[in-house]
Formats: sequence, structure tokens, C-alpha cells
Amino acid sequence: MAVNLAENGIDCGSCEILSRNTSWKKLKILILSTNAITEVGVGKLVQSSAWTSLEELDLRANEIGDQGAILISSNESWKTLKKINLAENKIGEEGGAGLGKNTTWKNLEKLILNENKLGDKGASMIGSNAVWTNLKHLDLSNSKISGEGGMAIGKNICWKKLKK
Repeated sequence: MAVNLAENGIDCGSCEILSRNTSWKKLKILILSTNAITEVGVGKLVQSSAWTSLEELDLRANEIGDQGAILISSNESWKTLKKINLAENKIGEEGGAGLGKNTTWKNLEKLILNENKLGDKGASMIGSNAVWTNLKHLDLSNSKISGEGGMAIGKNICWKKLKK
């Protein structure tokens, strides 16, 4: 099952209603890009424990910020997640660090974080993640990363499937 609600006026109230839906037990793809979702809306979305089959989450071009990224990374129900797109979300170093601490997404293959402000601290924490052993695609373009952050990403030995 896939739900695409991109480019609408989805906000925190809408996210709360979506998260209460318990009939979407087979939801595999949820696309909420280009809406008005903030960390408050993300806080509502991560409360859903019914979406245990979720494989793809697209929140590109919202305003979830650091706290939203931290909330997403702390969700323990989305164990089947393979792709997450958080591009253009005003995620900074703290949000990047929170994502890097994630231990749930063991099936993650694609992580898209371009057009954020992760900086070296965020990139270093993402680079230190040893759980995402299935990662094949990592997009950190235009995310304010210098040599230090780039080296941390390059030193990760767990991402053997990452395509060059």
C-alpha cells in the first residue's frame, strides 16, 4: 500500500489524524513531501505504531528541523524502512547527530539528506553509524560539510554496499 500526499497543505493537525489511522497496517510507502510539516507534525507521525511495514518515507521539502530528525530517528516501529528522504528540511548538526545514532533502520538502503546544514558534526555522526549495513545510496550534497565530515563518512567500513 502506498499513500502519496505530496504538495498539499499537510500540517501538524493532519499528521495527527494520519498517525491515528490503524487500518494502514500494510503501508509500505508514505510520501508527504512539499507540505507544511514541522517537528510537531513529525512528533505526531512517529507515534503511529501501526505502520510496521513502512519501507519508504519521503518528507522532502518540509521544515522538520533538528528536533524532527531526532524524533524520526528514535522511532522503533519502522524496522523495515529502506528509504528515507529528508532533503530540504532545515536539519542542522544536532539533527544529523540524532540520525547517526539510529539503531532501528537495519534495512536502510537509501538515505537522502541533501540541502540541509548538517555540518561536520552531523556528517561525523552519520558516518559513525554501524547499523546501516545495507546502505547503497547516501546523498549529503550541499549540506555544509567540509573535509572533516567527509573523512568521517569515508572512514565508515560498515557500508560495504554503498555505490561509488
